[in-house]
Amino acid sequence: ETLNWGSFVTYMGTMTFDQHGRRQIQSRHEVGMRQYWPLPGINNMSDAFSVPVVYTWIYLQARHIFSMFREFDGNQVLAPYYLPVLADKSSATYPCPPGCIARQMQCFSCPPGTFRQASGSACSPCPPNNSLFQDHWASDRCFICPEGGICKSTVEPPVANTGYIRIPDFAYQETFADLIGPNACSFEAGGGLSNLRATDLSRWDEAKSRSSWIIVPCLPPEACLGSNRCAAFHTGATCSGCAPGSSKFQWYFFGLDCEECPPMALQILQISLMGIIQVVATILLSVSNKDSAWNEHSLAGPIMFSFFRTLQTHAVLSKLMIEPFPQRAFNELGP
Repeated sequence: ETLNWGSFVTYMGTMTFDQHGRRQIQSRHEVGMRQYWPLPGINNMSDAFSVPVVYTWIYLQARHIFSMFREFDGNQVLAPYYLPVLADKSSATYPCPPGCIARQMQCFSCPPGTFRQASGSACSPCPPNNSLFQDHWASDRCFICPEGGICKSTVEPPVANTGYIRIPDFAYQETFADLIGPNACSFEAGGGLSNLRATDLSRWDEAKSRSSWIIVPCLPPEACLGSNRCAAFHTGATCSGCAPGSSKFQWYFFGLDCEECPPMALQILQISLMGIIQVVATILLSVSNKDSAWNEHSLAGPIMFSFFRTLQTHAVLSKLMIEPFPQRAFNELGP
C-alpha cells in the first residue's frame, strides 16, 4: 500500500507507481535506489594550495574516474550531493576547464570553430550562420561577429567591412598566448594549464571572455575598402597613413585623404609663390602705415615680428611638403 499512487526520487529520476503498486513505465528500466557520491572537491582539500600545480589536475582526473554510486533505501535521506540524472555525474566532476575535453587522464583543447561549456562533455561546433566565429583553441563560447565585420567562417577571424579595419589586440595576444593555442589544455610542462592551479581559474576565464581582434572605423571611411585593404595612397595598420609619393597636404591645406603628390617643380613653385605673396604683404603693411604713424620707427617692431612669423610659417609648411619625399626629389632633380 505504501507504493500505491506513490513516488520517490532516485539518482536517475522519479519513480512513480499506480494504484496497484506497479511501477509506471519509464523511459529507462534500470532505475534503482542508488545515489552518486563524488570524492571531495579540490577546493575542500586542506593541501590543495600547497601541492604542485600538476597534481591538482591529476586529482581532478582521478576524482572523475573513481567517484562512485552508493546504495540507499527509501528510509534514508538523500545526501547533499544528490544529482537528479545520471548525465549530471559527468559535469559535476568533469576534470577539465570549459573549452577542454577529458580523454585518457589528460585534457585536450577544442579546435577552432568549436566550444565546450561547463555543462557539456564534448566540443560543439559554432552554428554556421555568418554571425558567430571562434578562431581560438580551447574556447567555452562562440563570439558574436562585431560591428563592422563579416564572419564568413566560424574558424577564422571576422573580415572587416568597407569603411572598417581589423587590427589585432596585441596586449591580449601577448598576455594569453599560452591559453588560446593548441596546448592550452595541457597540464604537462609547457602547456597552458601547467601554470594554472585547478583551484583558481580566474586567468583562464578572463582569456575566454573576449576575442583577440578589434574592428574599428576608418578615418576617413573611404580609406578602407574592406577585407583589410587600404585605398590607393593609404597605408598603415588603420589605413590612416600616406604611402610614399602621397600626402594629406595639398596647396597648403591639410585634409584627411591621401593624394598623389604633385611634381617637385610644382611644389617649389607653390613655395616660391607663397613666399613672394608674404613678402609683398609685409611691404604693403609698412607703406600703408608710415604716413599715419607718429614715429615711423614705431612700425619696425610689428613689421619685423610679422615678417619673421611669416617666414617661420613658410619654412614649416615647406618642410612638411618636401621632407617626406627626398627620394622623389632626387629622382626628378638629379644628384
